[in-house]
Amino acid sequence: MNKRCYIGRMLFYVIFAVFLAIPLNTSASATFAPNPETAYARTFISRSQNQSWFLDYVESILNSKGRSINTLESAADLSGIYAIGLANAEINGMIPGSIGDLSDLQYIFLSGNNLAGPIPSSLFTLTNLRNLDLSDNRLTATLSPNISNLTELEVLLLHNNNLHGTIPTSLWNKPNLINVDLANNNFSGSFPSDMSGMTSLRFLSVSNNDFSGLLPNFSSLESLQALLIHGNTFTGVITNQLPNVGEIRLLDLSYNALVGDIDIRTRSLINNGVTVDLFGNYMAGSRISQVPFEGDNFIDEVVTGQNRLLIVDTIGGFVNQPIELHQHLRTYCPVTLNILREQLRLPPSQFIIFTEDPVHAHKISWHYTEAGLFITALTTIPTNNPITVVIQIRENPNSEFSRTSFEFSAVVPSTTGSGGGGGGGAWGILGSHHANRAPAVEAPPVQEDDDRIRFISGYPDGTFRPNNPITREEFAQILSNIYNDGTTQVRNAPFTDVAGRWSLNAINFVYTVGFMQGFPDGSFKATNYLTRAEFATVLFNIEELTESRMSAFPDTVGHWAEYLINAVAEEGFMVGYPDGTFMPQNNITRAEVVVAMVRFLEIEPLTTPEAINVRNPFSDIDRSHWAFNYALAVVRPIVR
Repeated sequence: MNKRCYIGRMLFYVIFAVFLAIPLNTSASATFAPNPETAYARTFISRSQNQSWFLDYVESILNSKGRSINTLESAADLSGIYAIGLANAEINGMIPGSIGDLSDLQYIFLSGNNLAGPIPSSLFTLTNLRNLDLSDNRLTATLSPNISNLTELEVLLLHNNNLHGTIPTSLWNKPNLINVDLANNNFSGSFPSDMSGMTSLRFLSVSNNDFSGLLPNFSSLESLQALLIHGNTFTGVITNQLPNVGEIRLLDLSYNALVGDIDIRTRSLINNGVTVDLFGNYMAGSRISQVPFEGDNFIDEVVTGQNRLLIVDTIGGFVNQPIELHQHLRTYCPVTLNILREQLRLPPSQFIIFTEDPVHAHKISWHYTEAGLFITALTTIPTNNPITVVIQIRENPNSEFSRTSFEFSAVVPSTTGSGGGGGGGAWGILGSHHANRAPAVEAPPVQEDDDRIRFISGYPDGTFRPNNPITREEFAQILSNIYNDGTTQVRNAPFTDVAGRWSLNAINFVYTVGFMQGFPDGSFKATNYLTRAEFATVLFNIEELTESRMSAFPDTVGHWAEYLINAVAEEGFMVGYPDGTFMPQNNITRAEVVVAMVRFLEIEPLTTPEAINVRNPFSDIDRSHWAFNYALAVVRPIVR
């Protein structure tokens, strides 16, 4: 999550926080030695959970009154302790449950320490508490609903901890609260629709949490001077949810998922000198284009500092099988062309999908859930005649920066076998396919009318075995069939395990031209099955591609071949599965290799009419198989 802040914003915060919550740092001078003389003293010490910092502090105050923890008769003997002032006191440990016995406490200043664990439930029985500052610690767990008991609370500072869960609704109805800072935690959920009970609130920060949902309605907070909700995923259009012109001086709405243009009220706030930070959202429109702090949005009218929506150029799928698109959406800067690798914060519900040409609208359907944005082909859409599909940010209808498009095609899924992946059948997210291709070394180029494009054959028993994995030496032979025309001066490969193998000449060739390499132990491992990651690496080497850091698949992140796979996918040579995965460690199948190489070599697969006039030489693959038309294009078919 983005932690960006501005000097002005932080200066305002510091001044405000100091004004509202100046901690009294009273270091304990006594060292408590437990020797309880009463039952209550024993109970209090036990419930203090060996927290010496707490016991020393309480003992110091009692000693000033001529008393000791060891002689406590009841909780009433702890009356008159109104504050704990140990901010930045290098305390380690936790807040003990016995703190709830200090019923007169009005001020707790424990910020800037190393306290961990949950906030004890007993703390929320301190009904006289006015100021609770536990910021800059390592507190965990959720915020108790019993915070409703703290009816006198004016200042609540919990920022910079590890608290999580939802905020109890009762917090947002406290009329005495003046300052609430929950920033930099892991709170989630949404805000209540009505916060009108917080009539005294001047400062509210919930920045850098995991709050989501529509932008809350803050318009009833008439005393509010600063509102910071930076770094969450609030979405929706700004329509009168912000406070009216009055006390408000700072509104930080940056790095959320807001869309659309600003409303008249927001424009009025800016005109009246209110700082409104809208940086890093998904907004567009004529009004926002004229305000400061509008960078990293999708504003067409602003020349620099804006983003555009992006997805890969080509997507293929199976008829009636949804493909998830949201995880593959990215943004890029049209000036620098830098692509953001992170997935969009804008939820799937904020997009619409349609065909560029309405005549094709009946060929697709789309829907969204919390899990993603899905497109489904309702009929066959040929790869040589795809349709253009547009994805648009729903509330930015007039913004070109807020839309992107891709070419979409779909085939009927196979009724036999697994369907495969990266070579074709299972299809999925592809990438842009550039025309400027060249071999990595001086291997002879392949011409479209060259018999060498017939690079694979079946088995003697008349089968093709499309789902069989392929070995490294078999793939070396395929590459040799394609590229070796006898003109290359082939060197003997130095591998220790290839002597006498039937594939030795092919292995020597792919080693000479740099298409395939061996292993650190000096072996080639000819009989090992080729993985999808290794296959992608070979295509990467042949094509001399550049590594891509735009992650295409969730299961390749951190994989040794991640950037190579990304590059190959962007070229459209390999694709993933309908669930968005690539499965790099899976063995690549013969069918997958055929389809990928047909694409890689820019060979046209047979069309369905052509395939009907070709005798099928295989007994285990027919026209219903997703790789059939590709296979027949490269196996020397016999025409009737």
